[in-house]
Amino acid sequence: MDYRKHICLLHSYGVDGSGSSVYTIDLANELVKFGYRVSVICHETRLSHLKNNNKQLNLKNVHIPYCETRKSEFVTVFSLFTKNTFVAYDRPELSNTKPINEASHDEIMQHTDEIYKFLNYLNCKNPIEQILVNHLSVLNLVASQFGKKNNVPFKTIVHGTFLEYAINRNLYFKKLVTYSLEQTSAIFVLNESVKSRFLKTFDRFTEKVKIVPPGLNQTYFDTNQVSPQVLASEHKVISYVGRISLDKGLHCLLVILPLLSLKHKFTLKIAGDGPDLPFLKDTMNLLSQGRFREYYEKCEEYIGETRDKDIARLLLNPLKNYLAKYELNKLNTIDFELNVDWLGHLSKQGLEKLYKKSEYNVLTSLVPEAHPLVICEALACGTMTIAKNFSGITELYSDLDDYLSGSEDKDYQIEDDHTTFIEELFKVCDRYLQKNTLKELSPQLKEFAKKSYSWSSLARKILYSENETMFV
Repeated sequence: MDYRKHICLLHSYGVDGSGSSVYTIDLANELVKFGYRVSVICHETRLSHLKNNNKQLNLKNVHIPYCETRKSEFVTVFSLFTKNTFVAYDRPELSNTKPINEASHDEIMQHTDEIYKFLNYLNCKNPIEQILVNHLSVLNLVASQFGKKNNVPFKTIVHGTFLEYAINRNLYFKKLVTYSLEQTSAIFVLNESVKSRFLKTFDRFTEKVKIVPPGLNQTYFDTNQVSPQVLASEHKVISYVGRISLDKGLHCLLVILPLLSLKHKFTLKIAGDGPDLPFLKDTMNLLSQGRFREYYEKCEEYIGETRDKDIARLLLNPLKNYLAKYELNKLNTIDFELNVDWLGHLSKQGLEKLYKKSEYNVLTSLVPEAHPLVICEALACGTMTIAKNFSGITELYSDLDDYLSGSEDKDYQIEDDHTTFIEELFKVCDRYLQKNTLKELSPQLKEFAKKSYSWSSLARKILYSENETMFV
């Protein structure tokens, strides 16, 4: 039996993505450094990926258990924040799925029972000292039931900014989550923005809520920054890192490339994967040929088929306004030289290299962001991210602005005016391709990130409270 103190992390998505998935894995690795045994239970449909690619996932001495039962080859849970929420039975190919609002009480209990039994199995092999649950899901209910019976404290980590909308869609599920939150000893949120949204739905838990920002892997702080002199080449690099989705505004970023290419030599390097990748790659030829009207029509058709009406308007209006502003929809075919590299999923080392060689990073989300990890990662590599000034980004950059109080160059934010978003994005991207002032801030950006996002101190805040002591 392994007698190291045992922490169990329950994660409501697969751990091969970005954002909160990186958060879970980095937190797990940090706890291992403290001397804990760490088990991660996650929502994952590709067990071969987990078991055979630990090196790619940067898992070091982290135990990822999986459930082999009569009905399931993998632990499965409810996800809250995607339209295609499902309960999966039988096979990893998800041949039998149900939306959350169609799942019965018995079906929910069946899955909580399976995961509960699996927690008991882990507890017998090595007693669990504490449970951390990342995201609100059925896993919170399992953790509360297990913790209450076995006298094991559990804590909840909340990431989402669409929280109140997602949970209020299903009142039965809200009831289950509320019950679990009554049992949790602490609720951690990333910033004031997430806290405010959380308390709109769960105002009775004010005293339990604590703000702890996301941490960064130590490797971001251990490597030397590439000097600005090396990076000041004629052909510059712009980076985008994240989920390949129109919700992230990638179609807005791509549509400004033709006019930018008339003024600058640069390459846009896009790292990540996602559901809209095929569509965005297939329509690039329309932009390179200046067929803006057709590009808009394709976006309109595709978004209408894949999004509800409210989200569709949110995604299409900025594009429509930009094309009208510059009268691009009236142009005849013109050839533009567009340099776009689709890099797919990158390792941490690959991301570090990309951030460091980039003139700047770009985040173009049209939906609220809680506390974007990509901005923090880029800052740790000495690279600024051009982003829209709204939601959790406003709070993040407010802290950064205070830290850069002596700097005159603070025009890296795009004001939160939805109608002129792409026009302002073009102006800011154009401005910082003309001058290297953002790279000159590199040492200060790295210092800010190291001060704000070091896991060694943040992990202690998550595990330690008035009545607990850390095993180090």
